[in-house]
Amino acid sequence: MTQLSFELKQIGIIRTPYTDNAPYQPVEEDEGDFRIV
Repeated sequence: MTQLSFELKQIGIIRTPYTDNAPYQPVEEDEGDFRIV
């Protein structure tokens, strides 16, 4: 699972209350942080 998390980190940050609204949103403030809401 460590590898999967690392790959997701490179992709960007996933911060969206509704998956239908946006699959992923890159946030400069929290750059390098992966979070699934």
